Amino acid sequence: MRKHLVRGRETQEYTMRRQDMVKQIVVSVIKDLDLDGDGVVSLDDFLEWSRVHNLETLVDDHAAAQLDQMKKDEREC
Repeated sequence: MRKHLVRGRETQEYTMRRQDMVKQIVVSVIKDLDLDGDGVVSLDDFLEWSRVHNLETLVDDHAAAQLDQMKKDEREC
C-alpha cells in the first residue's frame, strides 16, 4: 500500500502527502467492507471486495477528492 500512497505526490503540487491519508482511506474501506456493522470483516467479504476494487484507484480517487476540497476551501477564503 505504501508505494501507492507515495506515488503521484508531484502531480498534486506537494500540498498533501498521500501517506498522511492512510487512516482516512482505511476507515472508508472498512466501512464499505463491514456490511453488518459489527467491526469484523470476513475473509470472504474482503476477497469479494478486492475482486471489484483496485487499491491504486481507491487511493487516487481519495487523494483527488481531498485536493478538490482543499482548492474549494482556498477559493472560499
